[in-house]
Amino acid sequence: MQPTGNGGYSFYIIGADRLGGLADQLGNSLQNDFLFFKAADATWKNMMEKLEQYVKNFKLIIMLSIFNFFLVVKINANEQIKKIEIYAQNSLAETVYSRLEMNNNLPRFVKKYIDKLAINRPEVPSSVWNDIKNTISYSSVKNKAIEAMNNNYSSSELQALINDYEDYIIIPITKLSFRNELMLIVDDFSKGSLINQIHQKLTSNGYDTIQN
Repeated sequence: MQPTGNGGYSFYIIGADRLGGLADQLGNSLQNDFLFFKAADATWKNMMEKLEQYVKNFKLIIMLSIFNFFLVVKINANEQIKKIEIYAQNSLAETVYSRLEMNNNLPRFVKKYIDKLAINRPEVPSSVWNDIKNTISYSSVKNKAIEAMNNNYSSSELQALINDYEDYIIIPITKLSFRNELMLIVDDFSKGSLINQIHQKLTSNGYDTIQN
């Protein structure tokens, strides 16, 4: 197969223009000229049929490749759109969460709770208790609250809350289902993550953990 220079190709196959020997000539005469003309004709037609099938298969492969390419592009585009929508939803939820009364009150309640612990543990310096109060992480509460908010509010509902309470410091919780989920989240935090963080700080400073 050689290119013609104008976008086409020339195809060549190995053949013979004469019989090779006495045995070939004898066999050809006994089989009604099969070896010389009929076999050559069958070989050429077989080659053309295989070539035609190859071209058709190649076209099919190209078409499938193009289809797969656009399918992948469409899937990737849909995934990107979904990611943008999720990001937008989470951004709205974070904005609402930052203005929830619970978000503002939780650190204050936690500090009061730690102050009560400090009264019962006078051997622990106030500097350690202050360090504990200032380093408590509320990220687990925030992440779970945002997830719960997204489960209870649509993007349009969150945007409406932001717009409706634009002139207010606090955005109220308008759905009982979300309020109930928040109560469970805070209860789980107070019994789990909060206690663990306090214990970790106490032990890292050489003091015993809190006894229930």
